[in-house]
Amino acid sequence: MRIPTRSTLLCVAALCGAPAFAQFTMSPTSTPVGTEPDATAVGDFDKDGDLDLAVTNDAPDRVSIFFNNGNGTFGLPVHVLVGAGSGPHTPIAADLDGDGDIDIAVSLQNSNAVRLILNNAGTFVAGPSFTVGADPRDLEVADLDNDFDNDLVASNRTAGSVTVLRNMGALAFSAVTYPVGIDPREIALGDVTGDGLGDIAVAVHDSEAVVVLRNTGSAAFTNFATLPTSPRKPSGVAMGRLDANATLDIAAAASNNGIEFAVVFLNSGGGAFGPQAPFVSGGQDANSIVAADLDLDGDLDLALANQGSSDVSMLPNSGAGAFGAFQLVSVKGSPGQVVAADLDGNGAPDLVTTNSVGGTFTVLMNRAAGASSMYSMCSPGMNGVNGCPCANPSFGMGRGCENSAGTGGARLAATGTPSLAADTLQFLANGERATALSVVLQGTTAIPSGVVYGQGRRCIGGNLDRLYTKTAAGGAIAAPSPGDPSVSARSAALGSPIVAGQNRFYLVFYRDPFVLGGCPLASGFNATQGGRVTWTP
Repeated sequence: MRIPTRSTLLCVAALCGAPAFAQFTMSPTSTPVGTEPDATAVGDFDKDGDLDLAVTNDAPDRVSIFFNNGNGTFGLPVHVLVGAGSGPHTPIAADLDGDGDIDIAVSLQNSNAVRLILNNAGTFVAGPSFTVGADPRDLEVADLDNDFDNDLVASNRTAGSVTVLRNMGALAFSAVTYPVGIDPREIALGDVTGDGLGDIAVAVHDSEAVVVLRNTGSAAFTNFATLPTSPRKPSGVAMGRLDANATLDIAAAASNNGIEFAVVFLNSGGGAFGPQAPFVSGGQDANSIVAADLDLDGDLDLALANQGSSDVSMLPNSGAGAFGAFQLVSVKGSPGQVVAADLDGNGAPDLVTTNSVGGTFTVLMNRAAGASSMYSMCSPGMNGVNGCPCANPSFGMGRGCENSAGTGGARLAATGTPSLAADTLQFLANGERATALSVVLQGTTAIPSGVVYGQGRRCIGGNLDRLYTKTAAGGAIAAPSPGDPSVSARSAALGSPIVAGQNRFYLVFYRDPFVLGGCPLASGFNATQGGRVTWTP
């Protein structure tokens, strides 16, 4: 991997001499939803193992829930009214009442409030609302006080602030508001300082900066850093591992005189961010940004929703936080938000935009080569596998047991070819704790019912070998990394050579020191679901 110089990082993508990048392959399909939809949340609301969508729209003011048919197509929605004239903006998906179902919270920009929509075993009802600042827009969720429930953060556009809603249990939330500047828009949450606590990054449009609030514990925050984007005005913000180290970096969608940019701030550790690195992103009026591995090469690319030009910009990552030339795909209808999720289960992140003009959302189905090379197995509590041992059930098929990050359980997938002659197999795990120490484990046999393994279940046995040890970034790892031996070479070096036609069984176990459900303190780790790989000559 070529490591860019500082001058490379500061150039714009259209002008830099950059390595060749694969093209993204996206197939867009639009679905009617209602009047002026604003944003979309993704979650397995019906616990059937695939990801559903919740979309806000006006007149009537409601959240429309679309259930996945299992292949990234959706049936007729279920609607939940949230109050006439309330102006629902951004929904999020999380278990907010501790019953194991995925609930919805939504910001109500005309009511200066956040309302809960509770999922009671698949039936959705409007829950309590909580006062925040004036004109709330973006809404994000994370466990900010490490007490095993989900807290909320809203950006208050007119008030120039963010409000932290700390989950006190029993549907009670305690609100604290922090000033951040003029016209805050999108929010991103994650541990940028490396202290195990979730921090807040806010795109503050008219202040021409991304403002970072540091979590000092118990979901209390202090101003930590102001990352200037001037002369560009940021609207969207995202966190992710954009370069080769294990820290969370920040990317913003920003505009300057009609030219759109993805502005990247690389984190060298402890929240020490370098200067802005702007990359021309194309389109007009970029409102939202997301980081996801769109080309399945193991690093996070960027996608921006361009409201003015009704398209999405996608920028490929070199693997070191430098980005290649943008690619545009039309979605029509002025998209205000973009989110990433694997909606058809092929291992490749798809994109969803919410389009205010015409009243649709668009799914950009990712046709990247490299669907998972692993057959997923060992979903705890399903298909004969024993349930999770710490009162921490997963949220659906293809996940391990729930962890203290509240992700619903970690997932394991694989890309590449399990060929002994040309081994390109690579494992990808996500949904772990943000910076968890993680180990890729290989076994020679399957244990159909599973055995207790920390806070999870292990369905692999026989000769067990630790292939790779990695540190997660944003709850995700990829192994082997550049410079590591291949999977088959590593297995042979450990005294377990693989023969063509054999099956090997894999999982990733990862450090999770916050033990759930009364399990002993020695259970301070968890595991993904398992997988089977059949090796070819």
